[in-house]
Amino acid sequence: MDSNIVTIIVTIILSLIGFFIGYQMLRLEKNVKDIIDQIIERHKGDRSFRDKEFLNYFHAGGNIWLSAMDEKFRKMLNMQKYTAMGVILVAVLLIATDIASGVFYMAILPVLLILFVGRNLMNFKSVAADDKTNSRKAIEYYRKDFPEDSMAKNSGDSKAADKLAGWFLTAKRTCIQTGKLAKGKMGQSSGNQPQEDLPNRAARRAQKGHGSHAYPRGMRRR
Repeated sequence: MDSNIVTIIVTIILSLIGFFIGYQMLRLEKNVKDIIDQIIERHKGDRSFRDKEFLNYFHAGGNIWLSAMDEKFRKMLNMQKYTAMGVILVAVLLIATDIASGVFYMAILPVLLILFVGRNLMNFKSVAADDKTNSRKAIEYYRKDFPEDSMAKNSGDSKAADKLAGWFLTAKRTCIQTGKLAKGKMGQSSGNQPQEDLPNRAARRAQKGHGSHAYPRGMRRR
């Protein structure tokens, strides 16, 4: 088989795999948002959840709150991040190979792949292993997503910083309690079978291409 044909086939296959990985990142982001929306709906009567700026803060830090439910979700996020970085590296190698093989037109695929996955990485919200770093990240994501909020603008002030620290504890505690409640309801409905955590459920459904059904039935809005 001609070497150029092999190069073309390899470029197409690896690029398609890379695009699929980027698509999974988008699906997971949507599933996290769906879960956060449903948690907000469930707690809309709580005082904190009647504050619009707190809701914006809560939305911005979705990955952090779901990671608080399950440490495995944080590890999965990190793995997804490094996988995406690996995709970009492979895309760069594909571009070099296509150019060296003289099939310049095929380099457009890995170029588009770098743009797609690179954009996902720029918007990626990582989660640290400690609360101090995550508290700082939550503010960073909040300021990025909702720069017009007064709390985001004044996050450097001591008074606002104290309030944001309280928001962090409230958001984390709410998600941990919600996760325990969801597991309890799922346990009641399925006996003694092992239960799947909410964050892992969101990740699994992202891989299968599902959308808004990442949340356990027992926790959905009635």
